[in-house]
Amino acid sequence: MIKKTWTFFLGGLSFLGIVLIFQNCTQFPAQTAVSRFGEDIFPYTFDFDQISFLSCAGVKGAVNPNDYYTFQVQATKPPYGVRLSEEFMAKTKFFTETQREELLSNNQYAGAILQFAIRDNQQLSSSVLESVSPGSQKASYILFPLSSPPLSTLLAQGQTVFSLPGSASSYRFKGTLNFSSSDVASFESSLVQGALQNSQTHTLAITYNDGSSDVGALSPSFGPEQNIKVFGTGIVTTFAQTLSETSNSPFYRKLIRIYTKDLLSGKPLTSSSQWSCVNALVFPQGDGRCAGVPSNTLDKVALQKALPSPQWTIGLYNNQLCVKEPRTDTLNGSCYRQPPKQNNYQPPLMVLPGSGSCKAGYNCPEYLSVCYRP
Repeated sequence: MIKKTWTFFLGGLSFLGIVLIFQNCTQFPAQTAVSRFGEDIFPYTFDFDQISFLSCAGVKGAVNPNDYYTFQVQATKPPYGVRLSEEFMAKTKFFTETQREELLSNNQYAGAILQFAIRDNQQLSSSVLESVSPGSQKASYILFPLSSPPLSTLLAQGQTVFSLPGSASSYRFKGTLNFSSSDVASFESSLVQGALQNSQTHTLAITYNDGSSDVGALSPSFGPEQNIKVFGTGIVTTFAQTLSETSNSPFYRKLIRIYTKDLLSGKPLTSSSQWSCVNALVFPQGDGRCAGVPSNTLDKVALQKALPSPQWTIGLYNNQLCVKEPRTDTLNGSCYRQPPKQNNYQPPLMVLPGSGSCKAGYNCPEYLSVCYRP
């Protein structure tokens, strides 16, 4: 008999720890055929309603490292979140809720971990960035293990769960990735520029780790090497080049379109017409050009949920949504850095779109892009 000890972890801004010890010895009535059940049915589905992209990469600092990210995916409201798959629910329709929950803890997918990462389309069990700079993330853990209470209890009842009560507030299920500038450059050609040429070699993916190895493991696969199955959702992205950037290298700062696909079958899960995308220009802290209080449109609500932290603010610039970052600190890091002087001329901290050339990594316009479903 093997005992497993799990720690239930919620990433992001809130942490909820529950240590569970359970034994793999639960018996069900013979007529349920549990001994053969679950060998070919993956029990979980994660459906998200928002993905966001903050184009200024490599921003770190001692003030609050959670003030910035590169990519974020989250379920913000019902009917989105984690649920049991339709096939699993159909197979267990005669189970009691207790039996269904015990089955989650005792089938081959027990302890599944929900992850968010950039994956290689030809080898989905690998992350793209095998070697990353300090502070960059290979993968983000949205939630684990899915087979542990209190989540498993709610799932066994047939609920779709997008948040769990924390010590102070509810935690929304989300995953974030934060890459340095050099790491962004390493995947930009495949993830960003490849999308423009319909030749992406990598994809953003929500996957499930089997939980059999260290918590830091990146493999999202189940089964022996000769029959590996990767379950989850691929996010196919389209980026646009911003018009004001006239330097020699192209920059893709706006996420303008996405659709999703099933990683196991390759079939589309959603079409691009089911998503709306908004691109908010980022202004430095204290910049008065991003001001006012926008109306509560769907775009604003989605943007509000995508802000990296409450220290970000939303305003209007030329009647378009904009955001202001919480700091302008060239030492600790921010979206904009003061460019060096050129023949006694001090270039501006931020170059507005369409107003001239800019220096990459310093004053080129940055964007917070959000694609969402109503």
